[in-house]
Amino acid sequence: MLRWTEDAWAYLAYDAEMWQAFSQGHYWAGLTDFTGLHPPLWHLAHNLIEWLAPIPMLLIGLSLICSIATVEIARRLGWVVGLLVATSPLQLAYAAELNNYPAFALCAAWLWWAHQRAETTPSSRALMIATAVGAWLHLLLAGIGLILAATVSRRMLLRTVGCLVLAMLPLAPNILEVLTSGGTSRYMIK
Repeated sequence: MLRWTEDAWAYLAYDAEMWQAFSQGHYWAGLTDFTGLHPPLWHLAHNLIEWLAPIPMLLIGLSLICSIATVEIARRLGWVVGLLVATSPLQLAYAAELNNYPAFALCAAWLWWAHQRAETTPSSRALMIATAVGAWLHLLLAGIGLILAATVSRRMLLRTVGCLVLAMLPLAPNILEVLTSGGTSRYMIK
């Protein structure tokens, strides 16, 4: 069952912190602050859509585009993989969610595709880039990317770690704040 309830729309409240920072002229804070326990990429995408055309259906459309792209990337890994992803109960249930699950699935598929490419083309930078971009969406994606890089080669792991560190430097103060916090309640909307 799709979650078309007040809870689904409440996810949009997470975007408000970034919008407020931007409207007060605190652009760096808006671009680098965590919302809840999440890095800013998904909220930046939502805020850009809201700024360009404040139509809620466009936000749902972004999730649908992410879900369709996930299936397409999975299909490139093999038709059985594509079919399994396309018919997965989780993929179907979250295909049009307003939270970052569809984008998470897209980045996870991109990471897996990049991993396959890195195994056949050692000079490929796709896994490094996918890991760095994924980390701006969800820190778990960074971990997945590092695990995948470690299965390719030690060199790929070191290059991916280096790329990830550079990509995450702007978020470092906020990551440290989250990690050293006494609890997560400060980071959740009340």
